[in-house]
Amino acid sequence: MVRHAGATQVATALTAEDDGVTLRVQDNGRGMTDAERDNPAALGLLGMRERAALVGGEVRFTRGPGHGTIVTVRLP
Repeated sequence: MVRHAGATQVATALTAEDDGVTLRVQDNGRGMTDAERDNPAALGLLGMRERAALVGGEVRFTRGPGHGTIVTVRLP
């Protein structure tokens, strides 16, 4: 995240629930634009989504409050 986002801090949280696990990674970088998030040439993001989907999960990329990006991975 540091290389692309210019982040100086990253926070992670892993939560286990009865029906799966959720990993949340949030940085304080510049944030990801909608165009960057939805770019079909962004192979790293696409690969993350595909790998999660293979096991019935999902990956979401959202802008953090103010700045930064939040990546949420939900796996069954």
